[in-house]
Amino acid sequence: MFTHSFELWDANRMPRSFDLRMPTTLTHSFELWERNRMSHFTVAVFHKADQDVETLLAPYDENIQVEPYVKYTRQQAIAYVRQQYEHMADKSDDECYAYLAEDYKVDTDGNLLSTYNPRSKWDWWSEGGRWDGMLRVGKEKVNSARVADIDFTPDPQEYAAALRYWDVIVEHQEKLPGEDFFSMYNEQYYRDYYGDRETYARYMSQFSTYAVVTPDGEWHEKGSMGWWGFSSETPDEAKDWDEHYREHFLDTADPDWILTIVDCHI
Repeated sequence: MFTHSFELWDANRMPRSFDLRMPTTLTHSFELWERNRMSHFTVAVFHKADQDVETLLAPYDENIQVEPYVKYTRQQAIAYVRQQYEHMADKSDDECYAYLAEDYKVDTDGNLLSTYNPRSKWDWWSEGGRWDGMLRVGKEKVNSARVADIDFTPDPQEYAAALRYWDVIVEHQEKLPGEDFFSMYNEQYYRDYYGDRETYARYMSQFSTYAVVTPDGEWHEKGSMGWWGFSSETPDEAKDWDEHYREHFLDTADPDWILTIVDCHI
C-alpha cells in the first residue's frame, strides 16, 4: 500500500503527454509511490584535480532536508489541486486546500511549507554503474579520465548496433539469433524524430550524457528526470541537447579537467 505526499510527484511528474491513471488503492500522498520509482541516468561530472565528485554532487541529494520554505500559497494550492485532479474540479476552495494541506506544515498565513531539497536530482549514485566503461582511453574503457586523454569520436560498434536497431524496429526486418531489440515507441516516432537510419545511428553513437555537472558546481540537464525513465524534455529540447552537447561541454572543457561518469538514480 502506498501512502501520500506530493513532493517528488510535483517536482518530477510524468510529461503531460503521458496519460497516467493512478491505482485506486493509492491514498493521496505519493511519497512511497515516488520513492519506489526506478530511473537511472548518466551524469558527466567535470572536475579539477583538487575537486572530488562527491562534493560536486552533494547539493543535489534528494535526502537533504532544507530550512522550511513556502511551497504553495493558499491560492496556489487550490489552483494546483483543481488543475491536477479532475475529481476535485467542482470542490470548494476549502476542500481543495485541505486536500493538499494534509501533507504539509502550514504557517500562520496558510502557506504550505516544505523541507524537501528543491535542487534534488538523485537519491543515490555510483561511479560508472550501468554505464561502466563509457569513456574510451586508447584501448581501455574507463569511468574517469583526463579530458585530453578521452576519445570522444563516435563509437563504431554503437553506430553499427544502432543501424541494426533501426532495421528491426523501424523497417521491421526479422531479428537475428541473439538480438533482443525492444521499443516503447512505434516506427513513426523514429522517422519523425530522426528522419533516417544514418541520422539515428549518428545520434546513438556520439558521446552524450543526460546531465552534466561542471567544476563550478552547476547542474545542466536535458530535462527533469522522473520515474521509470520518463523525462520532461520535449523532442526538440532533447535534439537540441544532443546536437550541441559537444560544443557546450566537450569543446569548452579544460583538457586538464577530469571527467567522471556517474550513474544517478531517482
